Amino acid sequence: MRGSLNDKAKFLGWIPDDELPSYLNELKLLVLPSYTVGLPNVMLEAMACATRVLATSVGAIPDAIKNDETRFIMRDNSPECIARSVVKALNYPELDRLDSNGRAAMEKEYTYEVTVERYRNILTNLKEDVKLQIPYCHCPRVERSSYRGRCRTSGAFGLFTLVPF
Repeated sequence: MRGSLNDKAKFLGWIPDDELPSYLNELKLLVLPSYTVGLPNVMLEAMACATRVLATSVGAIPDAIKNDETRFIMRDNSPECIARSVVKALNYPELDRLDSNGRAAMEKEYTYEVTVERYRNILTNLKEDVKLQIPYCHCPRVERSSYRGRCRTSGAFGLFTLVPF
């Protein structure tokens, strides 16, 4: 008999945020065999702890993981592929290089400061795009203010403004 899962795994339940890094540092490998996912926080947290990650190539995972350079990507999430990929990842000959590359990539692309700046740029560009799409009146008779209604000159109806954001 092979034993039960309870003999092989420890189920911890909820782990408080401040304790999570110590648990991630104990892992040899974090395995994420997802079907669909965005950009998993647990993957980023593991990378920040220099914990090895093995994940499927779904969502934004391929943006964060470069196979055999920063972490590992598995082809699919079949049990056979997961088993082969886990063995490959645990026996990879350059794990120290992989760990330092993954940690460096995390610090370069996914820190709080980098993320805030990325969102600032997105929202600034979005603001410029939205400004061009808001209907406004070009009539010289419209005062420099925003209002809803119908332009007396052009007959257009909507939100009119000549004042930039």
